[in-house]
Amino acid sequence: MNYLKAENIEIQVNVQDETIPVRGNALASGDDAIDKQAEEEIIAQLEQGNVWAWATVEVVARFIVNGEMICGQAYLGACSYPVNGERSFRHPENGYFAMMIGDAIIDAINMRADIKITLAEKVKLIERESRR
Repeated sequence: MNYLKAENIEIQVNVQDETIPVRGNALASGDDAIDKQAEEEIIAQLEQGNVWAWATVEVVARFIVNGEMICGQAYLGACSYPVNGERSFRHPENGYFAMMIGDAIIDAINMRADIKITLAEKVKLIERESRR
């Protein structure tokens, strides 16, 4: 059995244009005026080239086991992080980033029955990556 160590796992965050329309999908507050205002702000950010305003985020976990590169991915669509982009996404209070690290590792581990990671190592990895 191969137990992964946090220091041997590389995490990469990729951001891509979102294909889901902003209008009707950005917010469902119950107040149409608030929803429209949020949509307008996101669209304005996109027009200024801020891809983090409305994006699909991919988190990739990579590590080597017995000379073999293993990769796993996790995706989340309809994300809006117009202020501080990736830094806001990685912030511990966000929660999605930590979840996606776990999902990407599980995706990779599912390819090999001889790989495991302890909760303590997962926590170390999430703490390290959240500070980047």
